[in-house]
Amino acid sequence: MADCGLPTSMTTVSSVTESLFQRGSQYQQFRPTYPPSLFQWLSNQSTGHHLALDLGCGSGQASRGLITVAQAYHWFDQAAFHAEAQRTLCPGGMLALISYGVCEVTGLGSMIQDFHDGPLAPWWPPERAQVVAGYPDADLPWPALTYPGDCITLDWSATDMLGYLDTWSALVQAARTGEHPLDDFAPTLRQAWGDGLRTVHWPLRVRAWRKQ
Repeated sequence: MADCGLPTSMTTVSSVTESLFQRGSQYQQFRPTYPPSLFQWLSNQSTGHHLALDLGCGSGQASRGLITVAQAYHWFDQAAFHAEAQRTLCPGGMLALISYGVCEVTGLGSMIQDFHDGPLAPWWPPERAQVVAGYPDADLPWPALTYPGDCITLDWSATDMLGYLDTWSALVQAARTGEHPLDDFAPTLRQAWGDGLRTVHWPLRVRAWRKQ
């Protein structure tokens, strides 16, 4: 078996990541979790199950058969990342770029999308468009694998949603300049949401390739 080595450093493309990664407790508390079906698909597609490397999560393990990048590929120096994936994965190993788009809330129409595209538009870094679209321009010289499709579904309160929105990179950027768009949006959201739980859906997307 080929010795694929250990991953070396990869430079992220924006200083925004420094502020985001310092908010790890908020990410852990408020970011949505992925459905079991995603992990089952990754397992089914993987040729080995002893080691996996999840990048963009703040830590990782050496991998020989699987690299996943969840909601973080747009922050990477992508050329450097591709070179590391080429070096680290063994033949037959899989690379999966996982992302979810802007969520929809049952009964609230386009409220979250409108906040995303309206008041926050000036604050989104250019890389944001990549993850919202599901990384359509990502390309590796290996055979592509087709993900059957799924979504993330959670029942949340208004407080849960506001906590999640506060992890968005646009709000990090806005706060650096003394602007706090979420403060203006929060009362409107709470009033529309009510006291109970609402179902939130995120479209789940996976771009995946198998190294030859």
